[in-house]
Amino acid sequence: GGLLAGPFGALWGASIGSAWGGNAKVEREKEEEMRGMGLTPELLSMAETCMKELEDAERSEQLCRSAVDSQSRLMARLTQSIEKEYTLAQAAMDDGDEDEARRRLVRRRELNGDLEQAEAEMERAEERLQRSVNAVEAVAEQAARIEALVKTTMATAADEQLSQQDRTMLGYDNLSSASNSSWESAVAEFEADNDELLRDLKNLDKKKDK
Repeated sequence: GGLLAGPFGALWGASIGSAWGGNAKVEREKEEEMRGMGLTPELLSMAETCMKELEDAERSEQLCRSAVDSQSRLMARLTQSIEKEYTLAQAAMDDGDEDEARRRLVRRRELNGDLEQAEAEMERAEERLQRSVNAVEAVAEQAARIEALVKTTMATAADEQLSQQDRTMLGYDNLSSASNSSWESAVAEFEADNDELLRDLKNLDKKKDK
């Protein structure tokens, strides 16, 4: 139950089933979204199957546990009835009513037979419960492995996306640096040309004065 309530359960509830349902356009968009997270239809299908198996196993365990509880209550009632019949048989003997005492003892013997059958059924019910508990543990272990695989896959995809973004930003920075360098060179060249022009103008003024 805990696995289905955690992050894995949230992922299943939000993605599995709905990711591949609906019209073709929605299905394609969902598939692209899931693939962007590193989740393929095959991986999600495996997770969905495991989730259903876990739900079925937990439901079976609950039914088996309920059967054990019911059988336990039946055995308690039978035990009380057996004790009651014995007490009534003793009371009848004290009153000198042997026939009534005999009927109570016969009834007590019948109840003892019912209790033996209930005890045998209780043993079978407990065995079924143990098998269901083992099944839940086995499927839960498989679910935990799939959960780890899903999280690792998603983390790897996210890391690759970040790496791609870093490479893109690095390319932009290089381009920006190259542009800045070209601009600075152009400015320096312009300033150098202007200095030469200013010197020529000053020389012309000196020649006019002469």
